[in-house]
Order: sequence, then C-alpha cells, then structure tokens
Amino acid sequence: MIEILISAVSGLAAGLLFQRITVLQLKKRTDDSSKIKAVNKPSVIIPWMLISAALFALLTWKLKEQCIVLVEYLIIASTAINIFAVDALIRKVPNSSLLILLVTRAIGIVLEIVFKVGTIKSVVIPSFVGLFIAFLVFSLPSYFGIRIGAGDVKYSGVIGFCLGFIGFLEAAVIMGIVNLGYWAYLKITHKGNGKTLAPMGPCLSTGVIITLLIPLTEYIGNFGIF
Repeated sequence: MIEILISAVSGLAAGLLFQRITVLQLKKRTDDSSKIKAVNKPSVIIPWMLISAALFALLTWKLKEQCIVLVEYLIIASTAINIFAVDALIRKVPNSSLLILLVTRAIGIVLEIVFKVGTIKSVVIPSFVGLFIAFLVFSLPSYFGIRIGAGDVKYSGVIGFCLGFIGFLEAAVIMGIVNLGYWAYLKITHKGNGKTLAPMGPCLSTGVIITLLIPLTEYIGNFGIF
C-alpha cells in the first residue's frame, strides 16, 4: 500500500513536470498564446496531475514486482499524455517526446537483458518487429491518397518499438474506436463529418495508456516473437 501511495505522489509531480514540458514545447512550436494558455490554467493543470497520479498508482498496483517495466511504463504513460496535449492543440507530435520514448525503451531493453528479466528473443525482437510493422501500417495509407502526418507515422513507429507488435496493434485498434467516437460526436453536433481530419496523436495516446493498463497479452498469451 505504501508503494502505491508513494507512486501516486510521484505521479502528481510527474504530471506537473510534463505539463511544464508541454508548455515549453508549445512555446517553441507556435506563436498562438491562446494555445499555451489552454494548458496553463489550474482547470487543466490540476486534472492533469490527478490523472497522472491515478495512472502511477494503477500501474504500480499491477507491476510493483516488475520494477524495470514499471518505471518504463510510468515514463511512457506520462509522455503519452504530453503528446496528447500538444497534438490536440497544434497538430504536431514533438520530436523531443518521441526521443524520450525511444531512450526509455532502449534503456529498458538493456536493463531487462542485464538483469535477466528477459532474453533477446522476448525483449529485443518484439520491439523491432513492432517498430517495422507500425511504420509499415501507418505508411501504407499515403500510397492510396490518404493523408497521415509524418509526426503520426513516427509516433506509431515509436509505439511499436515500445509496446511490441501486439501492444501496438491493441493501441491502434483503440485509436480507431476513439476516432470513430470523435467523428460520431462531430456528426451529431454538426461540427464536422467523416471527412474532418482528427488529430491522431490524442487517439493513439489514449490507446497507449489503455494498453499499458490492460495489455492484450495478459489474455491471449505471448505467442512466438510477439
């Protein structure tokens, strides 16, 4: 219980830290002060910190016996929220956030092998298979005239690297469901239609967070290299 409490408090601090990182990223990428003010209000900062605390507590409850994986997941969850906010406001995925994810997973792979938590087959191969397939899946639509931003393609590839193929697939399916919900909302409220472009970063980030909390591999097993 004490570990969960400490993790929740750490989540509050992480939420504030990544909120400040988001502000810095927005200042670097846009001159629209209203976008910056949108994430700099107590009505945003406080829920952000509380959501972060809840995620930290839940992930600690699930993974407290897997320290390396837990720390990795906490950073991934925090960064996913950060990307959610930036892409929702200015439709750009910050490269610095993608770098955080890549470095986090790379360090995680090394530590898991060094401390014999996993093997090359169970740790390294799934990450690179996930990276390749995610890039492939999100690059193909452009050949059929369907526009997907370069940032979204890079984000999907990084998620494939971090979560492996099955994790990426789960996050992508959830992203699709969230996208459908968003389009349904636009149609019902007459604010858009099926042709309205939706920022994919927030939808994919939602998929990532749900996948971290409820990984599909817990129910179907970890088959082969996936």
